[in-house]
Amino acid sequence: MWAALAKRGVPQKCPGCGKNTWTLCKDLSLLQQLAMDNSLPLGTGQPCVSLHCDNCANIQIFNLIVLDLGDLFGMTPIDDQI
Repeated sequence: MWAALAKRGVPQKCPGCGKNTWTLCKDLSLLQQLAMDNSLPLGTGQPCVSLHCDNCANIQIFNLIVLDLGDLFGMTPIDDQI
């Protein structure tokens, strides 16, 4: 995870407080998507991993598919979503 973020130039310092005190959350998140008509199709979304700053509690989320890490979790993109 850390290597994938560094490869894309994600800064290590928190934009909220300037410290480098990140913790990688142990569970994955699903960023829920809305359909074009604003309905809520259950079970669709973007698989994400999140980091939180231990100093100021800022949270940052990163899409696992875009980071090319989906395969590690058995995820593949749906062509019309990316």
